[in-house]
Amino acid sequence: MEPMQIFFTLDDKLRKPNILSNFVVGVPESESRSARGGLYERVGEPNILSNFVVGSPRSPMRAARGSSIKLRLTDWYQKCFNFRCGRQICHVCLIFVFLFTAGPAVARDNGMPTAEEIVEKANHVALYQGLGIKGKVHLKIIDKQGRVRQRILNILRKDDVGEKDGDQKYFTYFKAPADVRKMVFMVHKHIDPDIDDDRWLYLPAMDLVKRIAASDKRTSFVGSDFLYEDISGRSPSEDSHELIRTTDRHYILENRPKKPESVAFQYYLAYIDRQTFITDKLEFYKKDKILYRTMEVLEVREIKARENGASVTYPTAIISQARNLETGSVTQMTLSDIVYNPDLGDNIFSERYLRRPPRDITR
Repeated sequence: MEPMQIFFTLDDKLRKPNILSNFVVGVPESESRSARGGLYERVGEPNILSNFVVGSPRSPMRAARGSSIKLRLTDWYQKCFNFRCGRQICHVCLIFVFLFTAGPAVARDNGMPTAEEIVEKANHVALYQGLGIKGKVHLKIIDKQGRVRQRILNILRKDDVGEKDGDQKYFTYFKAPADVRKMVFMVHKHIDPDIDDDRWLYLPAMDLVKRIAASDKRTSFVGSDFLYEDISGRSPSEDSHELIRTTDRHYILENRPKKPESVAFQYYLAYIDRQTFITDKLEFYKKDKILYRTMEVLEVREIKARENGASVTYPTAIISQARNLETGSVTQMTLSDIVYNPDLGDNIFSERYLRRPPRDITR
């Protein structure tokens, strides 16, 4: 008889990927079935198989929560079986149960997007909605003692035309308080991982234009708990990505830097909304799985815009928060007066405008 192929899905209660192991097939003790799901209430003494591993012995295949496993079946019997994933026991009842054919089972995602696809969509939503944006930003910085500092600034973003999710330019003008007023931060972001982003900071008190080195991009942004890199975004190509589990609301990815010596974190977890692909939360970990920094979206709004003559809406993170768990400091960022696809010329994003920005930016 030709082997049949049957798919089933791992228990959604799994907290992290596990190797599928200790696979057992059993005969039900009783023909009575549970009221919910049509599964047998109990599984009898295991028989036929044990210690079954998906994948080869040298490279076992890890099964993420919600993923599907394809089994090759030959016999037509109705039985129940259970299997163990780490400490979780999952129960499955099939109409067809079986003697396995030779060869390893195959893991399938059953339509689940790959980690790379999820990251690509989330990166687009975070940084590339529309062809540009302008708006106001309010930073509220609260230290461990409860002392509050404020930052008010205007921000512009312009994407290079004709390149999907490609190079970008950012221009940030500080309006208040007095100690940072007229300060300007500008970024020319490059998608090519071999080319460092260009960053400039104009300090009006010294009338000095300072280039920010690539090594400084993960330092504090004007005394807040956000980093310079947070403002223009971290390139997905700098990290490797793995979808470790899903929930009803989120894709949860583990991201590890390809050049760990260049960053303070060992890895970070990203909680990405399955509907909007907004990154709701980031958790940064050091060695020994020590959580030391988080970023979280607190409010999302649909912002209406016009693009290519059509009316569109963009889900936009209006309020977000960065927290430094080592210092106890927290910064809340609030966006307002957001306009997508504004008419912005390239000349604005040049060094000549660092000292004398146009009036429509400074207002």
